[in-house]
Amino acid sequence: PGQREALELAVRHGLNHRQVAAVLSLDPLAARELLATANCEVERTRAALAVVETGSCPTVARLTGDHR
Repeated sequence: PGQREALELAVRHGLNHRQVAAVLSLDPLAARELLATANCEVERTRAALAVVETGSCPTVARLTGDHR
């Protein structure tokens, strides 16, 4: 099982890490770590998107294809 499945269960369905573990046939500690890693990845992605959306850096614009 991947981060996406774990996040789907936790966020959309409101399951805690023990419940996610049961659904995905994982050890509760493994499910907790999977959710923590997924959460970090989401935060990194959000931070990157914030830079792209609000930044006026020519290098970032070139990398994203933003030719405003």
